[in-house]
Amino acid sequence: PGRAIKTPLVKKILEGKAPKPDPKKCEGCIGIVCDKSYCILEVLENARKGDLENGLVFAGSNVWRVNKIVSVKELIQELVTEANEILKHQPLLITS
Repeated sequence: PGRAIKTPLVKKILEGKAPKPDPKKCEGCIGIVCDKSYCILEVLENARKGDLENGLVFAGSNVWRVNKIVSVKELIQELVTEANEILKHQPLLITS
């Protein structure tokens, strides 16, 4: 089993309303045109392209801590700022 972020697509999957795969576009990822309720390659590619409405995004066990999606640059800036604030109040630690 995997953990996925609850996107609009995941809600549709859970309700049994996911868009059916188009057999004409089938990549044959399992060697045949399948009868699955959605195309895993298509929904993963949608997520890769940033289409979170129609994408499937897997996540780890700490995903509940995420409250927004940010760029890597923004995340690193937040981490550095937070670390600097903590280090200011630690007199025994050496900081630059």
